[in-house]
Amino acid sequence: MIIGDYDKDYCMETSDIFLKYYLNNFKMKWDQASKLADYLGDYYSQDVLSCTAIQHKEVSDKISYVLNELFENALKFNDEKDITASTHINREDNLITLVTSNHIDEKKAEHFVAFLTQLFKGDPRTMFIEKIEQNLIDENNNSGLGYLTMILNFDVKLGFKFFTLNDQSGKVRIYTMARMPMLSTIEE
Repeated sequence: MIIGDYDKDYCMETSDIFLKYYLNNFKMKWDQASKLADYLGDYYSQDVLSCTAIQHKEVSDKISYVLNELFENALKFNDEKDITASTHINREDNLITLVTSNHIDEKKAEHFVAFLTQLFKGDPRTMFIEKIEQNLIDENNNSGLGYLTMILNFDVKLGFKFFTLNDQSGKVRIYTMARMPMLSTIEE
């Protein structure tokens, strides 16, 4: 099942960078995810030519933020021992594609699909305010504020692919795709 703006033809294994992340120490991986997102943001910002240092920093920060959100969600909501991540730049269209994958159980997948259905049918600005208000009441709420921030602040197009495993484990593999223009903050 696909929800949102997911490119069915994207292949993680043939991307510019492909990572398989083993989760033997959650705290350490959480810290590493942030550092890795910062590194990749800086790495990809170097592809933006003829820009000022401030513009490079904006591109780097945008990529880093979005990739860190994807990493954090894949780490937080994962029922297996590994996650994968891939990145790709389409220089012709000035797009960067970031994809993570993780496993969750079928019940969590159902709740996530319900949230995503609401996300893509509703108004992101209204949902953002509602989610902030919900967080004030319930701190343990899986709010979705990260997804809404990516959509509202960074012009990210999100897509999700759900793949039920055929191994009787009751697990669902989720691929989360974020696509965004690299130069949206730069006057062309």
